[in-house]
Amino acid sequence: TPAACRPAVGATPYDDVGAVRGGRTPPTGLISRIRKQWPVRAGNRYGTHGMGVRIETLAAIRVARIRHVGPYEEIGPCFERLFGWAADSGSGIGRVLSLSYDNPDTTRAEELRSDACIEVQGAVAPRDGIVLETVGGGRYAIHAYRGPYRGLRKAYRRLFEAWLPGSGEEADDRPCMEIYRNSPLDTPAVQLVTEICLPLRTTPER
Repeated sequence: TPAACRPAVGATPYDDVGAVRGGRTPPTGLISRIRKQWPVRAGNRYGTHGMGVRIETLAAIRVARIRHVGPYEEIGPCFERLFGWAADSGSGIGRVLSLSYDNPDTTRAEELRSDACIEVQGAVAPRDGIVLETVGGGRYAIHAYRGPYRGLRKAYRRLFEAWLPGSGEEADDRPCMEIYRNSPLDTPAVQLVTEICLPLRTTPER
């Protein structure tokens, strides 16, 4: 399994923003600013039986991102900065996602690299530490995990250890991507949907 795609987990990038674990309170005014910009998601198209893995070729996503170096579960303040920047700049928030680059089983926690990302459209001016670029793109195995963020570790392990070996596919060295389809600010933890995107080789080696 590529080092870049081992589970990043056990925590949500929104721990500090959504205060969904530990009961912490976001900075004054931040919740209302996020609520106004978070895209509305209607309906329920995510299955609840089995792994429900699908393979798709995704287009690259133009994002504003902030690099986080350190324990994956401490990425929350980077998202907080991104949401604040988006609100101040008038940039609407599209998809919200994260990328993880290192294997936490073999890399020291203080050296783990990840990116907090929000999709952007139109002309925007980044601030120091915020980078505009395209990420993702290519073939992915996508599992729509439903439930509390603390269950992501188990979902990753099922994807790598149960689904991948018998799938006929091979993971490549691009980073894993998580796309957060709803917000912990107004969604019960059991209804949160996170799309875990495992990058695949274009043509599996035989």
